[in-house]
Parts: sequence; C-alpha cells; structure tokens
Amino acid sequence: MKVVFYSTNSNEFDGNVMHYRTFPPCREQFVKLLSSFPEHRFAVVTQLPGMFLLDVCGSSVQEKADGVEYIITQKQSAEDIASDILSLNPDVAVACTFWTAPFDWLGIKDALVADVLRDHGIHTLCNSSSFEADCFDKQRTHLLLERLGIRTAKSVYVHHEQFWAERNHRDVRVNCYKEYVFSRLRSLRYPVVIKDTVGLSSYGMEVAKTFAQAKAFLLSKKNGSDRVVEEYISGFQFGAEVYGSAGNYAVCGPFLFSVNQYGITSPKQSVKAGPVDNARFEPEKLRSLLLRVSNDCGVCGVAQFDLVFDPAEREWYVLEINPRLSGMSNASACAYGASPLSLLLSPPHKCPPKMVMAFKFPLLSDVVLQKLYEFPSVLHVSQTENEAARQRRECGFCEVIFGGRNSPCELRSDLEKLASSFPDVIEPAFYNNAVEMLGMM
Repeated sequence: MKVVFYSTNSNEFDGNVMHYRTFPPCREQFVKLLSSFPEHRFAVVTQLPGMFLLDVCGSSVQEKADGVEYIITQKQSAEDIASDILSLNPDVAVACTFWTAPFDWLGIKDALVADVLRDHGIHTLCNSSSFEADCFDKQRTHLLLERLGIRTAKSVYVHHEQFWAERNHRDVRVNCYKEYVFSRLRSLRYPVVIKDTVGLSSYGMEVAKTFAQAKAFLLSKKNGSDRVVEEYISGFQFGAEVYGSAGNYAVCGPFLFSVNQYGITSPKQSVKAGPVDNARFEPEKLRSLLLRVSNDCGVCGVAQFDLVFDPAEREWYVLEINPRLSGMSNASACAYGASPLSLLLSPPHKCPPKMVMAFKFPLLSDVVLQKLYEFPSVLHVSQTENEAARQRRECGFCEVIFGGRNSPCELRSDLEKLASSFPDVIEPAFYNNAVEMLGMM
C-alpha cells in the first residue's frame, strides 16, 4: 500500500530567518517507519517548512530518507495540491497538519485538499473542513461544545466591529451593543481570560482579575479584533490527543501542563508531564469524554484537546480543540516509543505508554542541543528560531523530552541527573516546577 503524508502552509517561508533543528531528524523517523511497516511505501507532499515531515536547512531540504518520494509543492489551490498528491498514485493520504502564526487555520486547507482526494476515491485521513473551521474560531468552538453538552468555560463573545459601531456616526450617542457586552461581562465569575477568536496558542491572551480590568482592556488600543472573554476554570491544566477515525479511536494518556503567574500555559517556557493515570484525575471519565467528543465531531486523523480538571467538582472541562498535530505531539509519541507519523498510521490502542517529561526553554546553542540529545535519558530535542522576531518572546524556543520510564520515581531520577549535568539550562524554577508536577502523577 502506498501512503502519502501531506500538509500545506498559507504563509511565505523564509529560510534565511526561520531555523529548525530536530533530533532525531525526520529522515531517521522515516527510516524507522519503513522498518516498522515494510508492507507500505511512503511519500511526502508538503510546503516548507513541512513540520514533522522535513529536515530543512535554509529554504531547502537537508536530508531525505532513501525509499521515500518527496514533492515540495509551490502550488496554492487545494485542487492543484491534490493533483501533486494524485500524481504519486496513493492508496491512502494522511494529513500531517501543522501550525503557523498568526492564524491557526492550516487544517482548513488540508481538509479542502482531502475533499478533492476523496472525490477521486482516495482513502484520506483528515478532519472535515467544517470541523476545522469550528475549531479555528474560538467562539464557534464554544458553541460546538455547548451544543454537544460538554462542560466548557462560560464566555462572552465580543464582535469587534459591533463593539465600535458608533465610530464615524456622529449622530449615535450610545452603542447599545457595547452596553450589552458590559452587562454580560458583569455576570461572569472573575478572573477571566480574554482571547483573540482566531489566535494561536496563548499569544495575545490577557487575564483580567476584575470587571473593571476586562472593560479597560476592551476599551484600549490593544483590542483590535473579535474576542472571547471566558471564565478562568481553576484546577489542573492538561492536554490530550486522540488518534484514529470513527469507530477506531485511541485516546492517548493526558499530560499535565505547568502554568505561569497568570494561571495559563506559556507556549515558550513550560513543563509537560505524562501520561497521567492517577485515579484522583478520573482518567476513565476523561477517556469516555474524549471518545464521545471525537465521535460526535467526526475526528479523522488527530485532534488535541486543551483541558482542565476541577478537583472540587471532580469534572473535566474542554477549553479548546486543535484538530492537527500539536505542540505536545512529540511528547505523546515519545511516551509510546513512536513518532507522530506512526501514531497517525497506527493509533496506539493496546501499547502501554511510558512516562516522559517535556521542557520548553529559551533558545540554546547548537552545541548544547547536540549534548542534550546525546544525554542517555533524552528522547527528543527540537528548536525553532526566528531571527526576524521583533520581540524576545517571538524569537523561538527549544523543547527537550526525556524519560520513557515506568514510574514518577524513575522519571525524577532522570530529572535530577539532567539538572545536575545542565545547570545553566534547567534553572531552579524549572526544576522545582517539574518536581511538583511529578508529585501529582
């Protein structure tokens, strides 16, 4: 059987300023895939940087796996990209959707490509365009979850144009929609989180502790787009991925996420630990919940869920759904001794996971990256660097995943050895945070 992994990118890619390093390289992951699935032949159709699929140096592919066909397409329309895939005569096409700033919408284009492929009779693993669009817009995601009867944060949607509708209308004395928004905001439980409806990760997110702070933000110059103002759900923040398709889903064990001083997970500096199977977190309840949502939404391929467990209610809340490979995909894959591509191809139904921990740091030198990957317990190292970034938080980050152990005690031993060997990388705050999280597992 011939399998084509594909993905698209809506943005121009400049290899002179964007730099990616991955250990093990994608080429090596394909070599293992060829060994694990000798009955299949593989090909790649993607656009730079081709996250999860390519080893990019500058604006070219640095390494390619022998036995794998590659097409780096410059085409833009879904029909033309699908034609590149069809030229390889695939039996199966698998979307490997990634993400890019400022809009997390690449899954929509991948889904449109999938529609064309399915019209040509190609079995395709890819979420539907309607599901992708629902998850792209956070307000639509809220409505979807409420329609399905899933616990989610109570929220208020703020339509930007209507919020400022009185502008350029001198005869309008009062904006009634704005009064309505403030009335709804007063009914919320504070603190609240203010999000861009189409933002990526936690970028641009604001936390308001009072109604006055929320009102002040919406009236400020910082408010330049549609927003969702949602109640902050206190509890433990998690992420979990689901792989597969209707009737054949595998729910990967959840990962506990660290939070910053604002109570949210930073996309650049954070700790993830898992899979967590502690009975205090009602793991079977979570598994049933994610199976239900996946079935109702028709997940096809992969979806990642941002979650909160409320210990007082002993209930799970779904905050967001990312129907693509995610920032925790490599950690999930390492827990199962696999790669994200192999999980897409063969969801881990019966494979028992190991415990791993993922650290996100500021940028590190190439020498340190190599030394980290050579450390015995380290499973994966990757770094994204943007030389054109105007703000420090946009410069990039490094992720280190280590462990593959049977217990939190064994994982802590790895942590202690890693921290003592790289004291300039794993600072005391990171170490203490990680130890605290291990105590919860």
